[in-house]
Amino acid sequence: MRMFIGIAVILALGLWIVMAQTGTRTPTAASTLPGTTSSAPAVSLAANEMPPLKGANSFTEAQVKDRIEAAGYTQVSALVKDQDGIWRGNAMKGGASVRIAFDFKGNVVAS
Repeated sequence: MRMFIGIAVILALGLWIVMAQTGTRTPTAASTLPGTTSSAPAVSLAANEMPPLKGANSFTEAQVKDRIEAAGYTQVSALVKDQDGIWRGNAMKGGASVRIAFDFKGNVVAS
C-alpha cells in the first residue's frame, strides 16, 4: 500500500511540473519599453532589443496607418519604409507633432 501511495505522489508531482512548464504567461510591467505606446510589445523582445527593430517588414502602408491610429495617434502622414524595413512618418498625439516608427514586429515608437 505504501508503494502505491508513493507512486501516486511521484506521478502527481510529475504532472504538476509538466503543467507548470506549459502554462501561459501574461506580460508584466517589466516587459514594457520606453517610447512604445502599448503596455506590452507586439512580440516578445530579447533583453538587448530596443524598438524599432530592423527586419523584413510585410505590413502594408494601410495596415501600418491603422495600427498607429489604434495606438492613439492621429493625422498619420508621410509613411515611408526605409532600407531597414522600418516604416517612418509623422503623426499627432496630445496636440504635439511627433515622428513615428513602426517595425516588422508591430512596435509603434514615437520620437
